[in-house]
Amino acid sequence: MTLDHVFCCRSAATGLELRKGATASLTDCSIFDNGRQGIMVWQDAGLLEAHRCEVHSHRCESGVSVMEASKTAVLKECALYGNDFAGAAVEQKGSMRLVRCAIHDNLQGVLIQGTGTGKVENCKIFNNLADGVAIGYDHTGKATIVGNKIHDNHSKGILLGTGRNDRVTLHNNEEHGNRGMPCLKMPNSIKNAGTKEKLKPMGRDWAKATQKNGSSFAKAHQASGGHSVFDAFMAERLEATGDFMQANAAAILACGFCNKPPENCKFMKCSTCLVVSYCSAKCQKSHWKGGHKEVCVPPLPEEASFLDPRRSVGDPHRV
Repeated sequence: MTLDHVFCCRSAATGLELRKGATASLTDCSIFDNGRQGIMVWQDAGLLEAHRCEVHSHRCESGVSVMEASKTAVLKECALYGNDFAGAAVEQKGSMRLVRCAIHDNLQGVLIQGTGTGKVENCKIFNNLADGVAIGYDHTGKATIVGNKIHDNHSKGILLGTGRNDRVTLHNNEEHGNRGMPCLKMPNSIKNAGTKEKLKPMGRDWAKATQKNGSSFAKAHQASGGHSVFDAFMAERLEATGDFMQANAAAILACGFCNKPPENCKFMKCSTCLVVSYCSAKCQKSHWKGGHKEVCVPPLPEEASFLDPRRSVGDPHRV
């Protein structure tokens, strides 16, 4: 599919969605004000190429989101701004390259997390409500951040969630005016109850990855630099309160009834929701009778419809 000077706007879901080998070449297009993502590339989609496009003003998600894609999505000289979550996000075996883009006034500028691979080259990244470039605490893919001007973001210029390691390449980036302050805004995608439900299994994956990586707020703080008054305050708080990140990961993976940590043994997951785990059948039965049966629901389908998250896009009865 080739689109030139096309407007994709004001749909209830995604402006442009690619799946199952679908490809798209966009030039001078505007994708804005859709209900969810501007551009979604996932489920083994083919190649996305975008040149001089604007992706902005999405009320409930990122401007561009890439995951589970067999090809690298490439955006050149694009403007990604005013989106509720990230200007561009890559995760879950996705791959994305951003070249000479302007990324500003989003919650996050660029988010690279999980098994995602991201290359950010010669971009201008500024005025985002959180970080300019955030490499997630659960990141196990690769990230290359080269030749960018990253300035005046509310939190960090570049946040290294897993610290400095051989998976992350940083070179010739200019950082200035980033304030190092906490972001207090919660994206609408997380406020939405239906999306929360879909994120529960992902929370377990996040917890496992953070434990495997040894990620922590303290490590990210030290690796990402920063010399604001808030940075000094946070350093004292982190030293006083211990490792909050590891504590959260351990709590997510602990037995749902007795809170025993898994340590070296493998816990059993609830066969319905696949979220809560147990150290024994006795704890599982006790938790079920104690209230889990009231909230236990199966996870959303892998290829959920944005209009009806309970149904797969392949369901012939989907509304």
